[in-house]
Amino acid sequence: GGIEIDLILLDLLMPDRDGIETIGDLNEAGYSGQICIVTNAPESLTNAAKALGDQLGLNIVDTLRKPATIEKLRDLFGRLDAPAEGA
Repeated sequence: GGIEIDLILLDLLMPDRDGIETIGDLNEAGYSGQICIVTNAPESLTNAAKALGDQLGLNIVDTLRKPATIEKLRDLFGRLDAPAEGA
């Protein structure tokens, strides 16, 4: 009966939270929506986070460098899976 979340924009370098840990927590919670990593973390960390998400079976749809431009966000939203009918 809760709210279904279709997309999470995830930064890997949050002040009080580790993005890699968040990916693990999303997996443990059974999150089935889409994830876009939006960060200015080093490319090696970004790639490792995406690989982890892919390995865990999460739906990592893209990675964007911060600051994300409106054009990049429009492109991302245009490529996303639409939510299920009635959701």
